[in-house]
Amino acid sequence: MFLYQAAPGIPYYAIRFSDIAPEFIMGGSCIVCRRCGPIDRARVEARWGKESFLRRVDRKLHCLGCGNPYENRFTVVGKALTPADFPSGSKASGAAVGVAGAPLPQGIMVEDVGDADNAVRAAGLAAS
Repeated sequence: MFLYQAAPGIPYYAIRFSDIAPEFIMGGSCIVCRRCGPIDRARVEARWGKESFLRRVDRKLHCLGCGNPYENRFTVVGKALTPADFPSGSKASGAAVGVAGAPLPQGIMVEDVGDADNAVRAAGLAAS
């Protein structure tokens, strides 16, 4: 899944967190090792605001695999499933899956640029 599917018609440099519907699970992607992992969107939005441009916050991303702090980007790693996604009578609901139904991997971190007390970890990422 790609950001242009979550925010159709908007180029990457103009996408804000508020442009992406809450059911999309946001993540980060490393340009060096191609590692991809989810972020804790609520904490990132709380830190930088829902109206922040992704291109401004993606400068804080660094890979937990290879340590690369440069040119990493936000992406969409999955979509939260709703009861409407299941046939009637199914007991599964509210689950989250990655691309092609794979479990969500860990791998990208939003780097803390200030006070270490603001750093939090969730789902393999830290937001400051």
